Amino acid sequence: MSNLARTPPNPKEICRICGADADGVHFRVTSCRACAMFFRRWAMDGSKQTPSSNVAVVDFKSAKMPECLFLEENTAKLKSLQFAITPPQKCLNHKKFTIHYLGEGLKTTESNSFYEPSPYKDSLMKALIDAYNKMVPHLEVANVQLVSEFDVDDCMRFCYEQIERIAVWAMRCEEFTQLPLQDKWKIYRNFWPVFEIIERCSRTMEEFGFDGHPNLYLVTDDKAVDLATVRYISTEMEPEKLATAETYYKQWELTLLRSFVLPAKELNLTTFEVVYLSAYKLWDIDGLESLDNKTYRIAEKLMSRLNQELHNYYRRELRIENYASRLSKMVKLLTEIEGCVRMRRNIEIAIDVFQLFGTDLADSDFFLENET
Repeated sequence: MSNLARTPPNPKEICRICGADADGVHFRVTSCRACAMFFRRWAMDGSKQTPSSNVAVVDFKSAKMPECLFLEENTAKLKSLQFAITPPQKCLNHKKFTIHYLGEGLKTTESNSFYEPSPYKDSLMKALIDAYNKMVPHLEVANVQLVSEFDVDDCMRFCYEQIERIAVWAMRCEEFTQLPLQDKWKIYRNFWPVFEIIERCSRTMEEFGFDGHPNLYLVTDDKAVDLATVRYISTEMEPEKLATAETYYKQWELTLLRSFVLPAKELNLTTFEVVYLSAYKLWDIDGLESLDNKTYRIAEKLMSRLNQELHNYYRRELRIENYASRLSKMVKLLTEIEGCVRMRRNIEIAIDVFQLFGTDLADSDFFLENET
């Protein structure tokens, strides 16, 4: 090597590239022997080399102003140097952008040009998973009461609370917030009864585990029941009418337990899969009539995005090569829930017809006449 390529090192000098002890000045840069070797290879073939120690990906064209990451053991040495080291842009922590633009994400439109700065936005599933995790406060199992009797009035109050929570969750989907109000309202009415069942069953599995008592069901945030044996009480209803209504609802509860709760626990659904099923139902609007044509196109586009994110989740995170069987079982679960929703709606209509009892919810606009 020529004198220009290598000069003997000064005492206690360190490599300006990786922080190790320097071997000399190679090509006018104080560096160790390993970095000099990679530099020579680049000079010969014109390619960028990556040191085997995974210290950094270094562009040796700019070796005089290296932009790289450093070994933790050499951090103290590098602090003694009197020159500024700027990490590459791709290594910047983006979390601060996420926090800053959390409330601004819904204001972003596709009108931003490629060269204009735009706020960081979560993927569709990541945003919905985050909203799902924030829907209810986490409760320890010890704080959840297992009750044998449940007040009908408490059940109705919690149902109204759930309707509001589900609306907040749906509004985390930017495309949903931008729909015409009439379309948004119709889609929501078709969606929320299904999501309510999925969410309650999922919370049950979170609190009691997949190997807990199979009949347990978290009716509210802090009260669970055995669907096979629970009885309902009410201070507002006549005992005979309450007993008749309870007979109808018991049929629905056993159907729900058999067709969805037990299969879902056996399938051991992850949070990602639970949110995927919920988002899938939100945008499964082919059966809804009189929506804007643009709404149907948006739904088709988002369904494609959801499927792609699910594919990436299975292949990259779970390392599942063939997930067709599992996906088929999940879709079947969704079909079973829709059947349970129709059954519950028919029971509520029958109870109202026979004047056993009535609720504001049953007579409200929160249900579609042709609910699917």
